[in-house]
Amino acid sequence: VPARALFLIGFSFAVVAARTLEYLTSDEVDTKLTAKFAFGIAIAAVGLGLPINIFLGKFSVPATWGFAFILLLAAILKILKPNASTIKWSWLIIGLIVVDLFGAGAQSFNLRDKAAFDNEIMATILSDPSKFRTYSPSYSVNQHIAVENHFEMADGVDPMHLVGYFEFMKDASGVEYEGYSVTKPGFKSGNPAIDNSDAVPDPFKLSLLNVRYVLSGFEIDSPGLIELISKEELYLYHNVYSSERAWVETTPRKEGDYTDIDGNNISNWDYSPNRFIFSARGPGRLVLSEILYAGWVAESDGEPHPSESAYGLLRSVNLAEGDHEINIYFRPLTVYAGIGMALVGWVTAIWQISRREDG
Repeated sequence: VPARALFLIGFSFAVVAARTLEYLTSDEVDTKLTAKFAFGIAIAAVGLGLPINIFLGKFSVPATWGFAFILLLAAILKILKPNASTIKWSWLIIGLIVVDLFGAGAQSFNLRDKAAFDNEIMATILSDPSKFRTYSPSYSVNQHIAVENHFEMADGVDPMHLVGYFEFMKDASGVEYEGYSVTKPGFKSGNPAIDNSDAVPDPFKLSLLNVRYVLSGFEIDSPGLIELISKEELYLYHNVYSSERAWVETTPRKEGDYTDIDGNNISNWDYSPNRFIFSARGPGRLVLSEILYAGWVAESDGEPHPSESAYGLLRSVNLAEGDHEINIYFRPLTVYAGIGMALVGWVTAIWQISRREDG
């Protein structure tokens, strides 16, 4: 993941490029100067694009795609400068940006054959009708396999994961990892098959993340993990601490307590990535095995209800005695504010362009 400063630098270059293009396409600049600038852009594109392909030792579609658009821009500057109006320039540049973004995005897709997975282990996991997650210290289940089979994972590749979750996973997985890692858990040498073979997972903390099954490429000796299936370089364990996705507790759970988990107080699940709707029976603390993240709103019986932290990471709501209808949904105000500011920016830009054209 690039340093955040690179995003600011990228935006800065975009602003400078936009201002330069606006200046070159204005009536203030002589056509000959624009032609010279276009020629310079073309030389820079060829001068950078060819060496990159030579250095890589093969034809690079992404690099060539980017420099080809720079060449195209240079040609447009040279050909259309004497004739195109400001508003035509603006719509032409917007069109080029859209095509460039879609083309660059399409190149990031890489279609592969479906990876095979052990049928017995998959059948065991899919036969469980409850809501749960899996965990693998050896990345034994690829994320696309989990998606195709509709079960969730507590591990995987996630370049933008939260620090709190990463730190919690260190204790839950038993994997010590210093600094940033694009995966959770981390892999010290980059070899998932062996890197974490000496780690001892904490079944209780994994249970707080709703982990019911652990799949590993090596044997795990950890109290609370019961071996179900043993295959060549693939082991399936059941977590005896595992609970439902949500539960009501009168006292915080502790390691060794198996009877204090009252998942029967939760019913009528209606689940989507951005919303949880279900019935819960109090009194007690309702704990949802989801991260307490900004933007989530909790309602109890149609009324707003404050969310609190449970176990340093999860979401919880205190319930009074009786049955309650719980609605927890994602309403990120920062996203809405960002969309609003973007719309204001686009409307202002179009208005400015139209006003200049009329003037």
